[in-house]
Amino acid sequence: MDIEQLMNDLAEAIATDADIETWCQNEYGKSVRVFMNFDVRNPPKKEDCPCVCLYPTEKQYGGSTYADAIGNVVMVYDKRSESRADIENILQFTGPKNVEHLRKLALRAQAGVVEATESSRIESVSVDYDTISQFAFALADQSLQITTPWTLGSGNPVRNE
Repeated sequence: MDIEQLMNDLAEAIATDADIETWCQNEYGKSVRVFMNFDVRNPPKKEDCPCVCLYPTEKQYGGSTYADAIGNVVMVYDKRSESRADIENILQFTGPKNVEHLRKLALRAQAGVVEATESSRIESVSVDYDTISQFAFALADQSLQITTPWTLGSGNPVRNE
């Protein structure tokens, strides 16, 4: 699978997903911003949030499978907090809850692209969170391992690159 085309398809799916648009408008009053790669020395700013930053992390092929890994940094900027209605002495910050919700929405949008492509599937998902060290930013860095079967006799995977 061409990684650049995959990145374009995933970015488009996130940027145009109706559930993401509705949720972002309801929570933040604006649309999600999607970055294809980004400069870690100049990361997205609070004005860019909510956002999803896509970047390729790995490509493997051999045997009977191609595998691509795509990273997603999902970010919100949110200083809000609220006491729980049932137990008032529990204070919950909104950013961590919202970054998880946006992460799941972005994953669903990307899964739709992957599942519609060449018998591909998301083999695994791993997520690292940073909800404290850059407060009021909340980040979820999710990696998708995407696999596509390769049939013997369909060509050499190296030549298909």
